[in-house]
Amino acid sequence: MVADLLERLRSDGEPLKVLDVGGRTGVLREFLKRDDITLVDMEASGEQGLVLGDGCSLPFKDESFDVVACFDTLEHIRPPRRKKFVRELWRVARKWTVIAGPYRSGRVEAAEKTLERFMSKKLGVEHRYLREHIEYRLPLRRDTEEQLARLGGEVLSLGHGNLDRWLALMCMSMYMDNEPQLRPLARSFFKFYNRALYDSDHAEPVYRHVVVAAYGEAALPDTTGLFAPPRAPEGTLAKITDLGLSLVGFDRAKSEWNKERKQLMGARAELSTRLEEHGVSLKEIAAERKGQEQVIATLREDLAGHKKTVSEARAELKEQRAALKTAVAQRKANAKESAQALRVMEKDLKGHGKALLEREAEAAAALAAFTELEAEAQESERQTAEVIATLESDLAEHRGTLEALLLELAEVRAAQGVLEEQLKESDKQGAAAVAALERDLFEHRGSLEERGAELEQALAAFAKLESEFSASEEEHGEVEAALRAELKEYAAALEESAGELEGALAAYKSLEGERETETAEHLAVAQALAQEAQEARADFGAAQEQVLAEREQQGEIVAALEADLAEHRLTVEALEGEGKLARAACAELEEELGQQAAAQAESVATLEADLAEHGVALAALEEEAAEVRAAHGQLEEELGAERAQQGEVVAALEADLAEHASQAKTLQGELKKARRGQRTVEKELASQGEQQAQVVSELEADLAGHRERGEVLEAELKATRKDYGELETAYGELEGDRVSEREQQARVVSELEADLAGHRERVAAIEVDLAGHRRSLVERDELAEELQAELGAHREVVAELQLEGDNLRGNMGALEDAVAAYQGHQSELEGALGTAHDDARAIQDELRGALAEIKRLAGEVAARDGVIGEQAAALDDRWGNLKRALGRRKPGADEEGSEAGAG
Repeated sequence: MVADLLERLRSDGEPLKVLDVGGRTGVLREFLKRDDITLVDMEASGEQGLVLGDGCSLPFKDESFDVVACFDTLEHIRPPRRKKFVRELWRVARKWTVIAGPYRSGRVEAAEKTLERFMSKKLGVEHRYLREHIEYRLPLRRDTEEQLARLGGEVLSLGHGNLDRWLALMCMSMYMDNEPQLRPLARSFFKFYNRALYDSDHAEPVYRHVVVAAYGEAALPDTTGLFAPPRAPEGTLAKITDLGLSLVGFDRAKSEWNKERKQLMGARAELSTRLEEHGVSLKEIAAERKGQEQVIATLREDLAGHKKTVSEARAELKEQRAALKTAVAQRKANAKESAQALRVMEKDLKGHGKALLEREAEAAAALAAFTELEAEAQESERQTAEVIATLESDLAEHRGTLEALLLELAEVRAAQGVLEEQLKESDKQGAAAVAALERDLFEHRGSLEERGAELEQALAAFAKLESEFSASEEEHGEVEAALRAELKEYAAALEESAGELEGALAAYKSLEGERETETAEHLAVAQALAQEAQEARADFGAAQEQVLAEREQQGEIVAALEADLAEHRLTVEALEGEGKLARAACAELEEELGQQAAAQAESVATLEADLAEHGVALAALEEEAAEVRAAHGQLEEELGAERAQQGEVVAALEADLAEHASQAKTLQGELKKARRGQRTVEKELASQGEQQAQVVSELEADLAGHRERGEVLEAELKATRKDYGELETAYGELEGDRVSEREQQARVVSELEADLAGHRERVAAIEVDLAGHRRSLVERDELAEELQAELGAHREVVAELQLEGDNLRGNMGALEDAVAAYQGHQSELEGALGTAHDDARAIQDELRGALAEIKRLAGEVAARDGVIGEQAAALDDRWGNLKRALGRRKPGADEEGSEAGAG
């Protein structure tokens, strides 16, 4: 439709310079191929010459294009930016702006929500643009037209796309577009719509409007003959209905096909799983076979190794036998030499015995000297231990003193922090209390002044009453005139309330105009108003009866009023006395507050002085702690030096002891070596024959073991060959199973092909059913005509309901008149009740209210006095606590300083 309108805008067939805002798809270029069309959008596409830009800030100069158009774009702009978007279109356009898209109405929004539910629930698709329609809400066409008119444009709006037909066709097109195999059919369907239905598809209500604005000397397009009559060509809707029924059948068949496809996929997955399991089994068997081959190869290698080892053992046995013979001959020669050496060693042993006795005597002497040295070392260790214990006790005492000083320092700092916090809190509370008291005092002064004025007015009223009651009947007439004036004021107030009621009724009428669809609620409201009017009439009757009863009581009330007047005079005098007392109490309170402020300033100064003293004490404590640390370091250095000296002495003693012990060990070792040498020679001679026999027996046992090992290996080799034969048999069986599984798969495939043939037969049956559905479509058309007739009847009912709404509005007017009559009647009754008794009673009520207010203010003053007294007592308690805390901290700090000095 935008392209048709642009065709009617051009003059003399000249090409137009067009800006398509939000047109990244380039659809407008397909319809206007000879025009210069520039595309601008915020999202990129494959269209040539697309300019990336924001429609609210177009990157073009003023009046750069003949036409600026946007198609289904305005509703996707956030509502706060829509006016700016339309203004940008106007700025860049030289002659025309064309804004096409859906605009807000109840039925359009309902149709879009229905389409959105169809796509989300039926197709499982979340449509981004429909969600933006619902989230942002559609623009108001009236606002767009008014803005374009304010910008100097001549505006024309054209509607297109019957709403009911749009919803049905969109559901069909979205369904076809969602199915890949139906997308070519969807494109053909769009072409069919543009060719057969576009010209006549503009019957109200419509989904989309095109708003055209012409600026300057440019003229609006001539829409004569733009559309055909709003009646679909004959046979067009039948084709669409047939397509819809075909889609319904397709959807039903698709659902069944999906079920069968799921079953086939499940069978396929199961077969795949079985094949994978067989593959895993084959891999395991192959791995086991490979492992067995490796075991066989290893066993063969072990067997060859054993054979080699046996041959090598036999060769070694021969060599050992030869070596044994040589060793026996050598041993015999060595034995002779050893006998000669033993004789020489016996002579040497005798000499060594004498030397050993001499050395033992020397060792005894050295041992005695060592015992003396050891006793001296123990004494030195004892003395050193005593010195160390003394130093450690002194160090422990210093550490305890230091820890005590640190604890006291921490306590002092904590107390200082507590005092600072208490001081700050006290300052805050004092300032808050002073501010609150000042506010209360200011309020009390204001309220007392107001009450004094009210008392003066009451006294004036009392004087006036005395003059009125002492005057003649003419003065009673003046009182009646004053009462009538007050009654007129009350009538004016009632007229104001009536105006408010009229305003409420006007608001109700406006709401009724906006919500024509809520007729039932308006009926309920009208019934409620009628009920309220009945209640108002009942209340009026009750008030009338009450007024008549009050007239009868006037005489008694006048007498009571005179007595109350005398009491009020006494009360006024008492209130004046109480007011004087309250002023005196306020003055005293101000003095107390001044004294408390001065006391707080003194306490602050005292606390600051105490803090300064604590700071000096803390500095002294820190200096003493530094001195203690220095003394502790010196003590540790001295203790380390003494320990080093003691270590040197102990090391010297240990060195001497080690020398003596080494000498004794050397002598004992030489003696043991001599005796051991003698025993060794004897044992070697005795054991050589035994070792030779044992070696021979061990070699024979190893040979027997190797023979048994070879027999075991031959048995294992036979078992392995047997297992290998069994594995080959199992592998053959497995290959047979695989062949049978392949045959089973072939049978499954043939069964599936048979099922597919059955499905084809079923599709043919469905096509027969589809023909029946087409026949039923004719019946549905007849049913649609009947429904249209019923719709006409419903519209007549709606018209009747609207008529009833008009009657309700008339009833509301009658109610308004009744309310006005009620107000006039009530004013007349109130004029009849305008007597001196009513005036006196009103004055009495006012005086009672004034007295109650004064009593309440007095109670509040007393309560505030109590609160101020409690706050003052709390401040005194805190001040006393601070003094006691400071009194405890000062002596403690002095004692701590003296103890630190003594330490």
